[in-house]
Amino acid sequence: MNQAPYIVDRNSKCRAASSQSSSACNLDGGGSGWRQFCCCVSLPTTTTETPATTGAASSTTTTEEGGGNNDPHIQSLKGAHYTLLKGGNFLAWSFSKGPVDWRLLASYSGSSSRFTPQSLLLLDHSGQTMEFTAEKCEWQAHSEDEWRHVRAGSLLSTDGSNWDVQEVNKRTQDPLSMESVIFLNMDEAGGPRKVARLLVHCSPQEHLNFKVSVFEKNDMDHVGGELGAVPDANKSLHLSFLSAKLGSMVTKMDTEFEVPGTWLMLGGSEAAAAYLTSKTVDEGIGASLLSTSCSDVQEQEAEKICAKHLQKEGHHAEIFTDCVFDVCHGGGEQDAQSAAAFISA
Repeated sequence: MNQAPYIVDRNSKCRAASSQSSSACNLDGGGSGWRQFCCCVSLPTTTTETPATTGAASSTTTTEEGGGNNDPHIQSLKGAHYTLLKGGNFLAWSFSKGPVDWRLLASYSGSSSRFTPQSLLLLDHSGQTMEFTAEKCEWQAHSEDEWRHVRAGSLLSTDGSNWDVQEVNKRTQDPLSMESVIFLNMDEAGGPRKVARLLVHCSPQEHLNFKVSVFEKNDMDHVGGELGAVPDANKSLHLSFLSAKLGSMVTKMDTEFEVPGTWLMLGGSEAAAAYLTSKTVDEGIGASLLSTSCSDVQEQEAEKICAKHLQKEGHHAEIFTDCVFDVCHGGGEQDAQSAAAFISA
């Protein structure tokens, strides 16, 4: 419990009272002189793995999070952290339990665009489909042989589940990033239950970051895909792309999660398929990044840029290392800004 007093302001926000802020809180706007006090309490939760640029779910029962973090850095729901150095279509996340069978596919660019996530495809076994691309940073749903824009407040239902669209294209603190939020719910005897939250941050024409939060520990056994990966004990995967002081990075090709077929064959739109064609040209697996190293001067400059927006130590230390890697290999300060915005989402 944090130190009292705390007050509730007119927007029902709990904030600390100080000499510069009024502690008065007139209930219902009346002038009765009543004051409402509260204390901010950290509610008990299970252990949370928080990924880099890809925010915590707003629920006291959140258990795990994972996502494609600011370029091709994967933080799985089960603690694996690695960098994907391969373009193509991959099974990013899946959930199969009871009446639901969901799959989230992600398309990554080629090495010329630093293997960044460019498009998502959310699929239900009943045929319900939603698509998101970095070209326009917006969700579309497929129904009756056509694609239509999805608005905030939409509820897409099917047998046994529904997808509740909470936010669409909400502008974040980073003016080049748009945020979207979807809750995935499963029907049960007592009514719909929140299973997961899908958060997407998108920079138009650049790339997107995504994160999935699963709310109940018991559901973790039913999660698959990249975000269901466990830490790999194979030490040979640790490649020293960075200096000794920053550590090494784990890289993977995710062959086991690669999905055969074109984006169109997988259920995507023709427009998205055309956009991805321009982004997935690959000059060889990991070619440009694997052959490029950073000098000490470049690394020091990258550290300075990332330190403006991210903490070097602590819970997000791996994200800081990812940021240095990205800036050293063709990125810029926007990568650090994007990572910071996604952490706080």
